[in-house]
Amino acid sequence: MQKQKRLKHLIDVDPYHKKVYIRSHEQLWRRTFGERLADKVAVFGGSWIFLILFAVVMAIWIGLNFLLSPAFDPYPFILLNLVLSTIAAIQAPVIMMSQNRSAKRDRLKAERDLAVDRKAEMEIQDMQADLDDIKKMITEFRVGAIKLEKGELKRAKINTSLDKESVAEIKAVKREVAEIKKMLRSVVKRV
Repeated sequence: MQKQKRLKHLIDVDPYHKKVYIRSHEQLWRRTFGERLADKVAVFGGSWIFLILFAVVMAIWIGLNFLLSPAFDPYPFILLNLVLSTIAAIQAPVIMMSQNRSAKRDRLKAERDLAVDRKAEMEIQDMQADLDDIKKMITEFRVGAIKLEKGELKRAKINTSLDKESVAEIKAVKREVAEIKKMLRSVVKRV
């Protein structure tokens, strides 16, 4: 029951047509500007381009400080440490925000998959009920055909002999039974 309440935001039900619609991922997931920016920063911060660019900038920074006579950031590179710490302090929460959003997106996808599975299960149950009805009808037709072949219905309805209309009705019922058997075989083959 609790799972059904959780999945309610994923499913639209059309009671008139008795159909269930699963909302699309795009309908469920609207991103703000900050969220889009966090995703882009996380993608760039985790790429080889960022790592190579960062290594090149650090090499240039250190090289310039060794080559220039009045170095703007002498050997312990305190300013470089401050810049690196600031970048790490800003980049880490942004990446965490992106990861949280990714986890939320994955959870929504999993819930949507569950809703699709539930819908498929309901449709399979409906098909199984229909198959059971068809089997019941075929059983009833078989019983009727057997009774016709044995002559039980013949004796009950007509005491002496069958007229042409009764014979035609019996043949029509036998044809219907044969058609239903064909339908059942094709349904069983598909299932």
